[in-house]
Amino acid sequence: MYFIPIFYQAVRLSSVLTTAIAVLPLTLTVAPASAVTGIVCSKRGSFRSAIWSGWLITVIGIGLFQLMRESSSVAVLVALTMFPSVGVGMPFPSMAFAVLAAAAERDAANAAGMYTFFRTLGQTFGVAVGGACFQAVFQNTISVKKIDLADLRLGNRAELSSALISFLRNLDDGPLRTALVDCTQKALDSVWIITCAVAGMALLFSLFTKHYCLNRELETDQGWDHGPQSTARKARPNQ
Repeated sequence: MYFIPIFYQAVRLSSVLTTAIAVLPLTLTVAPASAVTGIVCSKRGSFRSAIWSGWLITVIGIGLFQLMRESSSVAVLVALTMFPSVGVGMPFPSMAFAVLAAAAERDAANAAGMYTFFRTLGQTFGVAVGGACFQAVFQNTISVKKIDLADLRLGNRAELSSALISFLRNLDDGPLRTALVDCTQKALDSVWIITCAVAGMALLFSLFTKHYCLNRELETDQGWDHGPQSTARKARPNQ
């Protein structure tokens, strides 16, 4: 998701407002997919099929990102961004079900916290690795095309993405602009490949997910106080 706006702004040269509207099909699909998946898992009492389906859709959808080009129509881009969003949304609740079902009742709170922590940590590493891949491929491609970043004043590697977008928007149409757009497209293609490979590994590992029953009795010290009769029933086994 982080690199989709770069595609619209640096490859299609869209405005900030147009880019924001263009990514809505992607962002607005994840939440409904998660909600529907959570309801289905609760009704069926099973979560493994949702995990497998989500990662499979994600792998296919991100692989199809290779079809995103400057000349692609709006309908094609909307379809390409919506499809993997469904896959991304499905593992959110289903993997949470898997973690909580595998944990003991007394460890449920810790399991939920660790799940959220590792999910956020993975997102952080994903952006960092994707950014490093984008920068490396872009630098290598412009070196092959013999374009000097210092002459273009695009800044250092950490600022390359934002500086490139601003530079391209102010650059007149010509061979240099075409070459830079092509370099950006190739860098994004490498990000899609890396992301697709990581999602494929996640799909492979998810095949080893064990089945746990979601319908089990809640064991907790907390509950409703129904008065003296409830207290007497609780005390009777200890007499």
